[in-house]
Amino acid sequence: MSVPPRVGIVGGSIAGCAAAHVLRELDCAVTVFERNPDELRDRNYGIGIPELVRAELDAAGLVDPRLPAMLYTERVWLVRDGDRGRELWRQPFRARYHNWSLLWRALRARVDGADYRVGTQVTGVESAPGEARVVTSDGQRHPFDLVIGADGYRSVVRAVVDPAARPVYAGYGLWRGSYPIDRVADLVDRLGPVDRSFATIVLPHGHCLFVLVPDATAEHRMTWGLYYRIPGMPADPAPAELAVRRVDDELLTFLDAVVDRHFPAAYAEIIRRTERDELMVQPVFDLLAGRLVAGRVLLMGDAGAVTRPHSGAGATKALQEALALGRAWAGHQDADLDAALAEYERGRGPVARSLVELGRRIGAAQVEHTPDWPSMTPAGFTTWMDELNQHSAYSRPTPPPETAPH
Repeated sequence: MSVPPRVGIVGGSIAGCAAAHVLRELDCAVTVFERNPDELRDRNYGIGIPELVRAELDAAGLVDPRLPAMLYTERVWLVRDGDRGRELWRQPFRARYHNWSLLWRALRARVDGADYRVGTQVTGVESAPGEARVVTSDGQRHPFDLVIGADGYRSVVRAVVDPAARPVYAGYGLWRGSYPIDRVADLVDRLGPVDRSFATIVLPHGHCLFVLVPDATAEHRMTWGLYYRIPGMPADPAPAELAVRRVDDELLTFLDAVVDRHFPAAYAEIIRRTERDELMVQPVFDLLAGRLVAGRVLLMGDAGAVTRPHSGAGATKALQEALALGRAWAGHQDADLDAALAEYERGRGPVARSLVELGRRIGAAQVEHTPDWPSMTPAGFTTWMDELNQHSAYSRPTPPPETAPH
């Protein structure tokens, strides 16, 4: 192309900002459309990124090497028994846990100076030979050589690539809380070395993770995530019903009963010290588009595939997709953009499918059909995990580049 290739990116979250940075480095003229008029709100929960992936991101200039992260080297599985619980298994692994908000801010800083349009509502995308057009709510049509849909699970871009793809509810949710660590300073001695190992409390048809992540204003944040059913959820909810929601009085009463019945005292107290506006619940679901590319339209991040949070691969998948597109583009820059898009599809399509399947397997084993946790031994845990991951290196001592335990 004699002029810089024009790329329109719908969605300015992690996937969109990563793609914008990578393609600007390849001299593309990038425009980002972000519908949220206040940019993106803080999301202070943790994201696990394997060390190999973090090194790849640093080398590619996607994040500042100084971006803070907590290095964890083991995961401790506990069952309710006394104040701290009874240890069932101490599982070795290595991953760095980041604060979602700090990671997004670092990526957003990488695209300062780009045409980043905040508060712009995209209503559709039109595909045409050799180009695609972004349609905005004011009726304008913006032509590009490539349009990237990085607009999440309710993507408007996906309708051009795979209109039949839809989210499928898993039958349970991820309950979350996050707040500054000083609120539970009196509990830290009771919990053990929370800066080296993160705890997993197991219960029938669920489990809950506790992990520290860096914070912008305090030293660390205590974050927790409970995988458990959501009362009142329909079996086949509409896509809008799968959005993150605040915890109302009815849900809070339900959560309190679960914590009271199944959690060791110290960990129950961590959850109870979460303030109401810090509580939320996300219905867990799968989504997998049949393809990631159609013409000059490409899907990235949750727009193309949503894997259950167990796989710890959501943000990692989006970041690696941006890097993969950059490599494909650079390799075909003097030849054919369509060849680069075909390479992206060949490389990332199978990864998306395998990660969705991985999330389903973990959900089935750790939520839907849990073992008799109290009877599990370290040897039994090892066998159980090996069987769960017979086609994946998930949760072994050094996770593969694609995933980190979550």
